[in-house]
Amino acid sequence: MALGLLRRTLGFGLPALVAGGYASIVTANDDWDDVWRPSPRAIHGDREKVVILGTGWAALEVLRKLDAKVHDVTVLSPRPFFFYTPLLPGMTVGTVNAKSIMEPIRDFCLRIGSDSKYIRASAEHVDFKNKVVTAVDGDTRLSVAYDTLVVAVGAEPNTFGIEGVKEHALFMKEIDDGIVAQQKIIGCFEKAHALRVAGAPQAEIDALLHFVIAGGGPTGVELSAEMSDFVKNDVAKYFPGIQHRIRITLVEALSRVLGPFPEEVATLASGHLQQIGVDVQCNTMVKSVPRPGSLVVARKGQEGVETLPFGVFVWAGGIGARPFTNRCASQLGLEAGQNSKRGLVVDDHFRVLGAKDVFALGDCAVSGCPPTAQAAGQQGKWLGRRLRDGDLEDAAPFAFLDKGGMALSLIHISEPTRLLSISYAVFCLKKKKPKYTYTPTITTPVH
Repeated sequence: MALGLLRRTLGFGLPALVAGGYASIVTANDDWDDVWRPSPRAIHGDREKVVILGTGWAALEVLRKLDAKVHDVTVLSPRPFFFYTPLLPGMTVGTVNAKSIMEPIRDFCLRIGSDSKYIRASAEHVDFKNKVVTAVDGDTRLSVAYDTLVVAVGAEPNTFGIEGVKEHALFMKEIDDGIVAQQKIIGCFEKAHALRVAGAPQAEIDALLHFVIAGGGPTGVELSAEMSDFVKNDVAKYFPGIQHRIRITLVEALSRVLGPFPEEVATLASGHLQQIGVDVQCNTMVKSVPRPGSLVVARKGQEGVETLPFGVFVWAGGIGARPFTNRCASQLGLEAGQNSKRGLVVDDHFRVLGAKDVFALGDCAVSGCPPTAQAAGQQGKWLGRRLRDGDLEDAAPFAFLDKGGMALSLIHISEPTRLLSISYAVFCLKKKKPKYTYTPTITTPVH
């Protein structure tokens, strides 16, 4: 009898549990209109041609909310897939596989309509008057007409003109960056092991096993923690004899790591990194990378500079506008309000100042929102719905709702209690902050 009651309970309860979990996820992601698509609005004449530049968070969410019955959608990007950027540091050390954080953008095109299309090409120029985008893919040059243009090309690493960074550093922005870094890191371990067997000088081996990460933001913190975990759990097993000589150094020019986060969280993160063996050096600025394997830094309050030898140097020190974004801003001009070096200045509905029927989202837009995946995703959903429903002019200005966040890989899986405490602390502290709303940004004009 008891067994039968248990079976009946599970028979009713398990589907309800699954349905409840699914509903919770859909609610948290604000995606119920993906489950029950609203009826398409009436159109007169041909469908509106919407061209989306990019395949990142903002571009993807715009695409997902559009209606192929109303819009003729074309996605232009040199990258034919979307990938989950917060897991890039984990992919670099093998915590997750590259394929598991990628999804072809063509799949998303098919979901909204079989004639929605993706073109692998890089946008090079926009004729704002005639509404034509010129793009290139190798030797192939093509023109794509639009009625509405969504610029969501993201940003690129900003080296701030520091000598040698572009030539000798690795970056952490794209899937290819993670793959290159993974190969370089493993290569250092293999070479150090061979040198040890060959009896090479200790200094040469130690330099090869020094991994330096510049930038104490979420990417730098996550990569440092992932590297420490990798050394303790994998390198110690496969490369016995060298793991105790590996050093991981995180350098940050400011006085603390995780600048966008509350100070309590930054202190907690910094302390934990040091506990797991990461040397956190704040108030330390990269001055140059004069040659491979040599990093010159200056420390606040100290005279002179110091040279740090390294095997791998990863630059996670900030982002800047892509050349295409800068060309668009220069083309529109200061008189139109494009006075920022950080991207395309937009209004509170993401309309690009000085351009008709052109929108900019995410890291390529100067919108007053933080440059995060969460913000870009919310922007994309908001604009996609406005274009789908045709209510842009009547809609209230976009307001970013900060749902909290954390630097992911701070804690080993063997420390669940501490993981929960840090997750809860970060979430609560972040939730204390008010919503982000559009605020005009005054910047130095671009000459």
